[in-house]
Amino acid sequence: MLYPRRRPLVQQASVTITGSTNVGISACVDVGYFTNFSGLYSVVGSITFQIRSGVASGSFQVTSASTINSGTGIISAPNYGKFADFVITAANSQASLCLLLNGEL
Repeated sequence: MLYPRRRPLVQQASVTITGSTNVGISACVDVGYFTNFSGLYSVVGSITFQIRSGVASGSFQVTSASTINSGTGIISAPNYGKFADFVITAANSQASLCLLLNGEL
C-alpha cells in the first residue's frame, strides 16, 4: 500500500478553552509508517501538548511533551511507535487555538 509522503493527522481550529487541566482533547492515530511528526500551532494563552506513543492502541507512554505559550510556532518530534495519541492535557486559552500536525515518511 502506498502512502503520501505527508498526511494530516490532527487538524483542530477555533477551540476556546478557559483554564482547565486534564482537558482530554486527544486523537489516537495509526502512525506506524511515519518516522516524524511536524506541525504548526497558533495559541493565545498557553497549552500543554503531549505526544504519547505505543505498540498497541490504548497502551501509551509519553514520548514528547511541550508547554506552548502565546504565539505561533512549529512542533517537530520523532515517531517511536505504531500508534500515537496526541493530547492537550492542560490549557488556559483566551482565544482560539489552531493546530495542524502532519506525519512524515
